[in-house]
Amino acid sequence: MTFIKDYVFVPVELEHEAGKENEQRSEQEAKRLALVQQAQQQGGC
Repeated sequence: MTFIKDYVFVPVELEHEAGKENEQRSEQEAKRLALVQQAQQQGGC
C-alpha cells in the first residue's frame, strides 16, 4: 500500500471559503443582534 505524504496548499481556495464563512457569520450576527435588541425592548433579561 502506498501513502502519499505530499499535500498541495492552495491559499486562494481557503480565502474564498473563508469569505463565504465570514458572510454567513456576519448575517447570523446581525440576526442575533436584532433578536437581542427586540428582547431588550420587550423587557427581557
